[in-house]
Amino acid sequence: MIIKNKDYSKEDLRADLDLFCLGLWDYRIASFMPELLEGDDEPKPLKFLLRPFIVEGGGTILFAPPGRGKSYSALLWATMIHNGINLLWTVIQSPTLFINLERSKQSVRRRVATVNKVLGLPAEHPLLILNARGKSLLDVMPICRKTITQYGIKFIVLDSISRAGFGDLTENRPVNTIIDSLSSLCDTWLALAHTPRADEGHIYGGIHFEAGADIVIQLSSEINDEGTLGIGYQITKANDLPTTNLSLFAFEFDEAGLTAVRKAKQMEFPNIASRQATNILDDVRDFILNQDTGDATATQVENALGYKRPAISKLFTQSGKFIQTRKDKQSVYYGVKE
Repeated sequence: MIIKNKDYSKEDLRADLDLFCLGLWDYRIASFMPELLEGDDEPKPLKFLLRPFIVEGGGTILFAPPGRGKSYSALLWATMIHNGINLLWTVIQSPTLFINLERSKQSVRRRVATVNKVLGLPAEHPLLILNARGKSLLDVMPICRKTITQYGIKFIVLDSISRAGFGDLTENRPVNTIIDSLSSLCDTWLALAHTPRADEGHIYGGIHFEAGADIVIQLSSEINDEGTLGIGYQITKANDLPTTNLSLFAFEFDEAGLTAVRKAKQMEFPNIASRQATNILDDVRDFILNQDTGDATATQVENALGYKRPAISKLFTQSGKFIQTRKDKQSVYYGVKE
């Protein structure tokens, strides 16, 4: 039933509509206005949905060449966070959405079953997954927004950035748009990325991937003589966090897929371990060369880079790359040997 008001004409409606539209822009920008923000002197430690790789309210990028174990790692982390399983890492239970743009639904179902069994869950235990192989992140953004609202999602995983669909990943604008899109979908996210063919040490695409993420993790892998897959996670960039040493895990498989995940034994995967030693050497060398005095103590390096002091001391005395420069009371300083 339509009620007509003879005293309210079409001209009155048009005038009110104009006034309404006139105030829309001011209303829109009001939420982005500057504010006087006071400093918070109360120490509040960061919360991790999965320590030390997924920080609450931040974005993480895990990168490696194709076929190295990124997707299994992401599915493992997503399942642990979604179900609150503190098995290999410490987690905070949070509703999770896995955005699968890479694999078929059947392939993902098999992987979900194997990951569930590794974590002590029934094989058929569900995980909220958007299977959209052949689609881009741009295509599924509206579906993701609706799902996140409907299920109260607090953490999303994107597999992978290469399927984002926003343009050439070597250009700045598409890269920034991908980071902005992930952050607008959910405060806490993990995205998988590939590397250039000629360089496994960097994410394929613009530098703004590393600038836009809060944590960037390089994944290294190695298969030993028993067919066990070793996976090393090395944080290469972290906002407001100390540098952490490489974490090394063993992924065991049979014909059906993943059967176990455990911490790797010492020297079980020597190639990854030697790569970590090279990273430490390069990092310590660069740190010392950037000091005004050209030298530093093991304690100073530990505080700055996060590597353990015994490992730094061993590097100073046994690598042949450093030389003692001076001693101040109990502090011994080392410089880079020419």
